[in-house]
Amino acid sequence: MQMRKTATGVLQLLAAYMAGVGIGKISATLKGSAREKADKFYSYYTILNEWMKIRERGRSLAEFFSDRGIRTIAVYGIADMGRHLQKELEGSGVEIIYAIDRNAGNARAAVNVYSLEDELPLVDAVVVTVTYDFDNIKKMLERQVKCPIISLEEVVLDFELPRVV
Repeated sequence: MQMRKTATGVLQLLAAYMAGVGIGKISATLKGSAREKADKFYSYYTILNEWMKIRERGRSLAEFFSDRGIRTIAVYGIADMGRHLQKELEGSGVEIIYAIDRNAGNARAAVNVYSLEDELPLVDAVVVTVTYDFDNIKKMLERQVKCPIISLEEVVLDFELPRVV
């Protein structure tokens, strides 16, 4: 029974890897907005794949924040990736104080959702889950907040790196 579960898990990982590689190859042949979409989904695939590896080692992204003294955060982008992060941090000691979203009026979240036009409460950091447009979003946020602005991609891909003091 254990061998069957292991084999199933390996096959699922292989299928996910092949899907990611396939998206990467397709992306190279597309043009314009279709390419942008493929790049976006490939980026999300890479982040989620690495995030799963962290979880499979029994670790949590909460460690990234705790190790850096970050206790309160805001999340920019409360769609799928933002909700995954919210779930990941539940009960961890790292608190999501609020979310920021371009569609603040229509966003569903367990926390208050603000737009960039609102006055934003103080937090230790803002985590941007809209990683494919991070540079533009960071520029907009820098006018609103005086704390570190971190991409979810950085959190996941730099998870094991030692913190610089």
